[in-house]
Amino acid sequence: ALLGKNLSQKVTDNKLARGGGKALKGLEKLYQGSDDVWKAYNFKFETNKLRNALNGVSEEDKIKYLTKNMTDIEIDDLNLVDELIKDRAGQIVRDMVPNYNKAPLALRFARRLPLGNFITFPYEIYRTGANTLKQSLDEMNSGVGTIRAIGQRRLMGLMSATIVVPQATAMAA
Repeated sequence: ALLGKNLSQKVTDNKLARGGGKALKGLEKLYQGSDDVWKAYNFKFETNKLRNALNGVSEEDKIKYLTKNMTDIEIDDLNLVDELIKDRAGQIVRDMVPNYNKAPLALRFARRLPLGNFITFPYEIYRTGANTLKQSLDEMNSGVGTIRAIGQRRLMGLMSATIVVPQATAMAA
């Protein structure tokens, strides 16, 4: 144990190792920052998609769709629809963009194991795939034609990514 401690101290206690550690930490921050950029992009994209889809729909129908038919909301606030659109877009992004912090407690614990990230990645694929399917079905059953079209496109994209592309890749190989 003493030999191992001395050896590891010699390996890590030099300028090259410290510089390499700093570089890796910088790359890790860059990677996490790129995730944040894509989440911000998706939020803006979903917000604009909802605004465009609800353009021309009555205020009452907008609120019914955005609140999933809640009836106890006053329409007096002019910013209400905009806030509801932002809330819905945020929920869509949280549900459909991978976020490794949303894993159940057991999986978050498993991430601390040597191969932990290989456990949480497939979980996020399943979680986001299931949420994408649910979101597309909800949109297709919304009663608003433009929202229904978004759901149909979302479902076609999911089917392409999970059925068509893998089969085409296997056939090409």
